[in-house]
Parts: sequence; structure tokens; C-alpha cells
Amino acid sequence: MPRTIASQAPYASASLAVGGGTVSGSFLPINYGVSINLKITNGATGPTAAALAIVEVADDAAGTNAGEVFRAPQGDLAANAVNLWPYSLAPFGGGGDWSHYRVRFVAPTGQAVTVAAQASTTTAIT
Repeated sequence: MPRTIASQAPYASASLAVGGGTVSGSFLPINYGVSINLKITNGATGPTAAALAIVEVADDAAGTNAGEVFRAPQGDLAANAVNLWPYSLAPFGGGGDWSHYRVRFVAPTGQAVTVAAQASTTTAIT
């Protein structure tokens, strides 16, 4: 069954400072499913506590009734470590009626890190 796949950018690569709180992207459509790659890269000195990568789902693009559906395991604390976590959502948020998702990152302690998320979504099945 042929399908149409489109790239999404849930969160562009950016530095997340120590004590930088929480950063998040916009809510994006799940469509017929989405595959997300979460990435946290440590700097030349690793953090003392790792940053967190979280996926949330919601009823709409405004984030109505948003809730956490995935929290990545704690990443490596080593210098220059690259932590990758793939995650996928089936149509309607994996069995629920969720139509949108977003990625959130929570700041580390000790040293800044670089965070990013990329995704692809199935927009049509023919």
C-alpha cells in the first residue's frame, strides 16, 4: 500500500543551558502515524544530571488536554555523549483519540547540552 511521508521538525537543534527550564516545540499533527527521533548531545564536559526528553500528545494544535506519553530513559553523563531515542505514535496517538504531539526537553544540571528532534509522518495512504 503506497503512502506519502513528510518530514517534520518538532524541535530544531539548540543549546539548552543549565537551569534553562523546559523548552518545547509546537504541537504537530500525528496524521496516519509519526516516527520521532529525540537527541541530546552533551558538551565537552558532561552534565551532572542529564536533560530529559519527553513526548506529549493532545486533542488539537492548541494543546488541549495535553499529556505525557513518553519520557526517554536518562541519558549518558559522559563528555560529548550523543543520546538518541526513537519513538513512534500510531494514528490517533497510539489507540487514543489524540491528533497532535509535541516534544519537550527539560534542562540538565552541571553543563549545557544540545537538544533536537526530527520526525516523519505519513500524510496519505493510497
